[in-house]
Amino acid sequence: MSFITYIANGFRQLFWDAQATHSILKETHGFRYALILLCILSGFSALVTFAITVILLSLPGPELALSLPIMILLFITLFAGALLFSLLSYGVTHLVARLFRGKARFSALISAGVALSFALSVINLGTSLLSLIPLIGPLISFAIFVYGVIVYIRVVREVYELSNERAAGVVLIPLAVLFVLLFILVGGVILFAPFYV
Repeated sequence: MSFITYIANGFRQLFWDAQATHSILKETHGFRYALILLCILSGFSALVTFAITVILLSLPGPELALSLPIMILLFITLFAGALLFSLLSYGVTHLVARLFRGKARFSALISAGVALSFALSVINLGTSLLSLIPLIGPLISFAIFVYGVIVYIRVVREVYELSNERAAGVVLIPLAVLFVLLFILVGGVILFAPFYV
């Protein structure tokens, strides 16, 4: 399988094609392709975040010196952070799947998951302008997020040979924990912000 076929299988996963996931899992270079694609995704994420940061820092206000070494360090930090966050999220999914008696290796999840993530990223990029439309845009973004979670559940089911219920638990339990932690963090910031002013 070539790199292009690997990417095409990621898009086929969006259409509930279990055979695409199995093709990725059988590929001997699937893990290598996934790591390359994960670096591309992390680089793109870092580049977008870097550009937004530089634009915001160039707005009128207190002057902040952005020398070239600081800018390079910022980009490298953003890239490493995006890469580590991705690997950590796949690692948590893998650990939960193993607790649910999943049978696959970590490299299998990376191979199938990154192909799907790339396809979802392209879809999100294509619909990002729609998110600017009041009321309709956020609904479209939320619908794409929910669809991505559903497809990811199916990919986890195929990779780990789990039932639908167990695969849903593998994906939704870490997601629920993340939302609770974010709620606590944001709530704490809002609650205690008056004390820091």
